[in-house]
Amino acid sequence: MFAPEKIVEILKGAIADSEVEVIDTTGTSDHFQVNVTAPAFEGKGLIEQHQMVMQPLNEHIASDAIHAISIKTKTP
Repeated sequence: MFAPEKIVEILKGAIADSEVEVIDTTGTSDHFQVNVTAPAFEGKGLIEQHQMVMQPLNEHIASDAIHAISIKTKTP
């Protein structure tokens, strides 16, 4: 199980000036909807943006602490 607040902390630390919202979609603390708005996404394609979100979470996904994640990204 993984706290949504921890995902927010990780992503804000990894993506400068980001606004991060994390929703536990099932109530089991392992399926999340992650919405990230960041200037760092400017000029990057959707795949690159999603990679920027996934990379700092990889170890938690690999350990199955995070089982499923849905990502929405945008620029401010």
